[in-house]
Amino acid sequence: MLQDIRGKAGSWIVKILFAFLILSFAVWGIGDILRTGGPTDVAAEVGGMEIPLERVDRVFNRQVEQLRQVLGPDFDAAAAARLGLVDQAVEQVVSQALFDLAAADLGLDPAPEMVAETIRAQPVFQDPATGRFDRETFLAVLAANGLTEQAFVSSLQREFARDALIGALTAGVEPPAALTEHLAEHRRERRIAETVTIDAGAIDDIPEPTEVALAEFHQAHPDRFTAPEYRELTVVALTADDLAAEVAVDEQALRDEYEARADRYRHDEPLRRFDQVVLPRDAEQTARQVAEAVRGGLSLDEALAEVGADAQVIPLDWTTRADMLPALAEPAFAVEPGEVTDPVQSPFGWHVLVVTDTIEEGVLPFEAVRDEVEAEVRRERALDSLFEYANQLDDALAAGGSLEEAAESLGLPVIETPPVARTGETRGDAAMPDMPAPEQVLETAWETGQGEVSRLIETEDRDAYFVVRVDQVVAPALRPLDEVRDQVVVAWEQAQRDAAASALADDVAERLRGGAEPEAVAADIPAAEAGRTEPLLRDGSNADDLPAAFVEQLFEIAPGEVTLGDTPEGAVVARLVEIVPADPDEDVLTAISADAAEGLRGDLVAQFAGALRDRYEIELNEPALNLLRGLE
Repeated sequence: MLQDIRGKAGSWIVKILFAFLILSFAVWGIGDILRTGGPTDVAAEVGGMEIPLERVDRVFNRQVEQLRQVLGPDFDAAAAARLGLVDQAVEQVVSQALFDLAAADLGLDPAPEMVAETIRAQPVFQDPATGRFDRETFLAVLAANGLTEQAFVSSLQREFARDALIGALTAGVEPPAALTEHLAEHRRERRIAETVTIDAGAIDDIPEPTEVALAEFHQAHPDRFTAPEYRELTVVALTADDLAAEVAVDEQALRDEYEARADRYRHDEPLRRFDQVVLPRDAEQTARQVAEAVRGGLSLDEALAEVGADAQVIPLDWTTRADMLPALAEPAFAVEPGEVTDPVQSPFGWHVLVVTDTIEEGVLPFEAVRDEVEAEVRRERALDSLFEYANQLDDALAAGGSLEEAAESLGLPVIETPPVARTGETRGDAAMPDMPAPEQVLETAWETGQGEVSRLIETEDRDAYFVVRVDQVVAPALRPLDEVRDQVVVAWEQAQRDAAASALADDVAERLRGGAEPEAVAADIPAAEAGRTEPLLRDGSNADDLPAAFVEQLFEIAPGEVTLGDTPEGAVVARLVEIVPADPDEDVLTAISADAAEGLRGDLVAQFAGALRDRYEIELNEPALNLLRGLE
């Protein structure tokens, strides 16, 4: 039971923010149900309601994590603050407070029965055995996350009230038919252009780079040739697999577990075990020789050795006819135990199979699944004791000893890494040592200062704990030219080809403006090819490899006019030849109407939020917010 509660508590943040409580309007974001109370520092006061600085910090950190997934692991809180994300977080929590006040003033108070029913219906609070709400589990999950029942229920009531307010405000909002038709005409208009595409890779008349040119290019583009930040780490990890090896399980316990899991091992069709070899597609004759050798009394291993086949025997554990490759199923189940099949061809090559065991319908015997049951029991018991051992490691670290001393006290290995980048790339030829959740370890390391030791962290898979110390931080540095000369040469040559493609594109554009035909222009340039686009949509969704910015330019010019732009492969020049008016069908009009309705509802909510700002006084604590902005 405790293990089940721990499993739920660890992932509750994702599960507890139920989908219907996450409001559709970014004007106020998700609710504050993560903690009660908070620090004494106040970020703002809205209509007499104090907003803790901690709430703004939490929203800000969530935004940082979202952008880090897009911009990469080097995007940190300092960069986010420079982009103004702190102010965005303030706007979000202030807007949320405005809606809370408005809902309260309007007397929007959801019935307690509705809130209670919502809580009871959530799987995170249910007993997995019965599928029913379990109050012990409910209270344990809340306690594990620092929540009281009253605070949690109050947060849900506020969410429901805000939902009701937004629903009443936006009910019945639909765009006029004229607006939908106008949007359809704009969005579904299509344009056709004649093109001349220039492939920079086909331009080969570029000069050899001089040492001076390479040196200048190397210095002018440090972002291309700079080594990332490296960190040398010491990691101590405690895994369930480590503990499983030490778990003692007696035979009777295994049989009891087998009986408890009997339904899992029940099957309604015959099962078989096989030994097989797989030979290349051109080795049919060799496969036949192997099969004949087995029929002559040799084992598969002996048969392979006798015919000189370079292959290994691959055991195939208990399997049904339906679970096998279609080509193998029939011949594999047609022979008797101990017999060998004729060679069978599949997409992987030629197979020869020997039936080693068979079981008819019923329940797999204990002996057939003993190893599987033992492995599962060991792992389950290891997981049950993992938390206890983690506490011992945490206590050893808290006692003031070094990381190595703490590891030694529990007999845990100490893992030392070579200089490693945030991406997991190591410097030089050194290999990254094995460790649990390496990406999570690196993420933690990049949140830990040089010489510091992280807190003890549970892995996302909940089957290990780790602690990491950052021994040394190697700052990013421009690699010497001699070290990256080959890369610099390739980049310099590509830059020359790109510049040549751009110059050719300018010349092509002038000739097209003068009335030349694309085919004639392309014929004069070995690296060019003439073409004609499909009717392109304004959003570029059917533009294939044409850049979106280039498609946008086509919708800004008149027929006969010319535009040009860069592509990943070189450059493209286009002359607009035809504008195809929109002819949307009913499905398109319906989709555009729905999209417009969503936009109108968002505008309405934003206008209402603006009116609330005039109604309720807002005071920002700038000194406190400057702490988040990194200005103090």
